[in-house]
Amino acid sequence: DSDGVYGRLETEVEGTKTEDWANAWKQYFHTMEIGEKILVKPQWEELSEPTDRVVFNINPGMSFGTGSHETTQLCLAQLEKYVTPGCRMLDLGCGSGILSVVSLLLGAKEAFAVDIDPNCIDTAYENSDMNNIDRDRYTVISGNVVTDPDVKEIISQHKYGGVFITSGIIDGRQDEVKDALIKEGFTVVGMERRKDWWSIVCK
Repeated sequence: DSDGVYGRLETEVEGTKTEDWANAWKQYFHTMEIGEKILVKPQWEELSEPTDRVVFNINPGMSFGTGSHETTQLCLAQLEKYVTPGCRMLDLGCGSGILSVVSLLLGAKEAFAVDIDPNCIDTAYENSDMNNIDRDRYTVISGNVVTDPDVKEIISQHKYGGVFITSGIIDGRQDEVKDALIKEGFTVVGMERRKDWWSIVCK
């Protein structure tokens, strides 16, 4: 445009090593208290004082799930309420393994985790090892639960009275998701919002 309305149409591209990006964000990730019982602590930080909270040590690598995002915090808050001693936990889209490992730290008997990204297997196991979780209690695999024909419907994996915790529901879509869950046979027992995100809990 001769009047210069759109400014310069030029771009500059600069390469960044993956390992540089993977380490640069660490300066922004610090120990945080979540809910009433949980403390998420990066591996590279030390506790400034003793705590009676359940401490989850984490090195998330490049996997989703540091505890800083609202969707993860919503799930963690629900796990505090519903994880009971001796229960079994299924973590779909496990990322760093934060939800399943925290469940084990809260008293779950065993946990099974799955993620579409095979890199999450090593990351989740590294985080469980860091928290002294016996691998006899924890299994992590990679797969696609949406398209895999060998994966049964979620509801069939629940025993009667089992709890299904969902999150990552953007504001404005929560009623649509709630109605879909009810249609499949779940009973909605709670809905919580944090900023633009919702968590729905069903039985």
